[in-house]
Amino acid sequence: MLHSYGFSSLEDRQVKVHLIEAAPRILPALPERIGKPVAKELSKLGVDIHVDTRVTCADSRGITTADGTLIEADLSVWAAGIRAPSFLSELGLSTERNHQVKVHQTMQSIDDEFIFALGDCASCPQPDDKRVPPRAQAAHQQASLMVKNLRAALAGKPLKEFLFKDYGSLISLAHFDAVGSLMRGASARSLFIEGRLAKFFYASLYRMHQMAIHGVVKTGMTVIVDGLNRYLRPKMKLH
Repeated sequence: MLHSYGFSSLEDRQVKVHLIEAAPRILPALPERIGKPVAKELSKLGVDIHVDTRVTCADSRGITTADGTLIEADLSVWAAGIRAPSFLSELGLSTERNHQVKVHQTMQSIDDEFIFALGDCASCPQPDDKRVPPRAQAAHQQASLMVKNLRAALAGKPLKEFLFKDYGSLISLAHFDAVGSLMRGASARSLFIEGRLAKFFYASLYRMHQMAIHGVVKTGMTVIVDGLNRYLRPKMKLH
């Protein structure tokens, strides 16, 4: 991949990748059945996985962990979870530490029934005392219910409570592999998939999101352009 950018003297053994996770395993928000094969595949690709490892400092030298270990790095990518925009905590509404607005199951703010929040901006409770996970399918489901609740509110009718339905998760490891589970729910057991089938479902789901945003015609044109770019563009973008 790097040869496409002129790095002809750089070999794979000169590139070392470390993945640091504070939780006991990677992808802690997803079922362990998904996390294990992902960790196995990353290890096969040469990625050093550090779990139960808390980062205390990130500087020009690299990453320093809680036990004082320095993991030297020329390039660091920080992914510290979901954090809502800080201005949400300046509106006079009750928020979580990560600035998510506290809402009822109807997605109304606990402070003002005329203010709604959804997706990553909302901390929405569920019957099991957990919060709605910050995932795309959760935001999609909330948006669908939000339309109905807004209409009901304007008509003076009772609002429906949001209940998240987990339809499964798909994890893509670029062109190397993909794993996931489908059809999770109270009436159906989860179906674990991996390999080409998982890649197909992941790509299909991605195109469905594009159609919801851009429409069928533009998405169809995008599919054709993406197919051509697969042969024209380098596999890795470095800027």
